[in-house]
Amino acid sequence: MKKIYINLTNHCNLSCWFCCMSSGPDKTRYIEIPKFLEILEKEKPDITQLEGGEPLCHPDFLLILGLASRYSKKEVVIDTNGILLEKFIDSIVKISEIYQRRITIKPSFNEILEGRLDDLKLLLSSLDFLEYVRYEVNVRGKNKEELEKYRKELGWLGEKANYHLFNSY
Repeated sequence: MKKIYINLTNHCNLSCWFCCMSSGPDKTRYIEIPKFLEILEKEKPDITQLEGGEPLCHPDFLLILGLASRYSKKEVVIDTNGILLEKFIDSIVKISEIYQRRITIKPSFNEILEGRLDDLKLLLSSLDFLEYVRYEVNVRGKNKEELEKYRKELGWLGEKANYHLFNSY
């Protein structure tokens, strides 16, 4: 199974101290559509993971998601900080249905998103009954105690999450 990872942009709507992608609000590089299409046509992936910065910040994100859904044989994965997810979720669902392709949304939860937990839980729980859209939550913490705190705060969502220490990258 061939999986490719494509960084769509180095732009991000957050400035996380732990970012390993050297992304931020002041960065402005975006992959161009012809280059993205060239990669898909050459690689013929089973799975395409869209990353960044924040991939949802790419001005042509929905076009990119449609192309990735068309060219990926099995799945498209969106690695996101989750902030813009509510804005895009209806279009993501529609694209998954049009191409009948699984789209897995991978929001990351950490101290930056603590205040948005209820919104994230509600949004993700609405996906549980869809045919093609899935989610995997990544939880990042500074130490085991913080990870355990998040596990409790996340409740049912925490049971489905993947936990990572910041220093384990």
